[in-house]
Amino acid sequence: MRKPLRSLLTVLAIAISFLLFGVMHGVVAQFDEALTHLSDARLRVMSRANMLESIPIAYRQRIAAIDGVRHVSPVTIFFGYYQDPVNSVSGGGVDLDEFLAVMPEIVVPPAQADAMRNNPLGAIVGAGLARKHGWKIGDRIGLKSRLWMNQETGEDWQFEVAAIANAGADDDPLFAQEVYVHYDYLDRARIREQGTVNQFLVTLQDPSRATEIASTIDRLFANSTDETTTVNERDYLRGQISRVGNIRGFVYSILGAVAFTLLFLTATTMQQSLRERIPDLGILKSMGFTDATMFMLIIAEALILCLCGAVLGLVIAGLVFPQIFGAFGLSAGALTAGVYLYGLGLAVLLGVLIAAWPAWRARRLEIVAAIASR
Repeated sequence: MRKPLRSLLTVLAIAISFLLFGVMHGVVAQFDEALTHLSDARLRVMSRANMLESIPIAYRQRIAAIDGVRHVSPVTIFFGYYQDPVNSVSGGGVDLDEFLAVMPEIVVPPAQADAMRNNPLGAIVGAGLARKHGWKIGDRIGLKSRLWMNQETGEDWQFEVAAIANAGADDDPLFAQEVYVHYDYLDRARIREQGTVNQFLVTLQDPSRATEIASTIDRLFANSTDETTTVNERDYLRGQISRVGNIRGFVYSILGAVAFTLLFLTATTMQQSLRERIPDLGILKSMGFTDATMFMLIIAEALILCLCGAVLGLVIAGLVFPQIFGAFGLSAGALTAGVYLYGLGLAVLLGVLIAAWPAWRARRLEIVAAIASR
């Protein structure tokens, strides 16, 4: 507290750095978390040219006839937004029963599933998305989509909330952020590409045959006008991430630059603080404080500064992380515990590094020279 303003500014600089750390490392952690939730036995069949290219719905029967295939669920990707483009909504047109059989992670109460079956305009809304927009069962929601134009209303699509998925305390929130509607309704109402889908989700009787069956599916449509590529879900997500670039390398390069800058800044501050207090340290030594005690006092001071800044930055990061993703129309859960632990561990390491040299100097101070400020 000798220089409270300087200490405050140092803590704020550390907090801002750890805010950036929390958000950016959280991005990597979210991708890793998503990968753990996906199955390497569930297959996605899509166009070989592009994941948004359409393939015929007639492929469904041919895939289902392959030995070892259990369920085949068609999915037409639906991108849109609610009221304002910043409120992006993603999901798809699906065959309800096959979709729920293929995706057990999406939990819908039986009564609501029945209501969905009996409502051509029905929609399954993820609980997270429903909370965000205040939707409840029976609400009419108007979505706009530039991907699929409605024959009667253009960009406008009207749906009715028939079911809310993953609303239970034990349900996976990762699968509570999308909207699913009837494929038949979406297909009949859109202007173009009727009778096609973007993907098929396929489950198998024997998951160990995933690679074999994926190859069989692609061979089945080889040399056709709509060739396919079939991958398991984890490889699918890895492929989508790789399209963006080396996210992990990008994030860590930025964090490395931030850590170096922070190390330089705080180390300079600690050096300056030590020089100003050399007489005080000499007096403490004259009172009986040992060299080891002086060393640990300087280390403790640096740790307090770093940990206070890190905790402040990480708490703010945890609060703003979902909002930052939401601003881009993406969904994200809370920061994982690993991000907080990693951040606090980094703060401890940073505190030791920036205090090591000043603490060593304090340990070696001679009492007479220190009191004389030499």
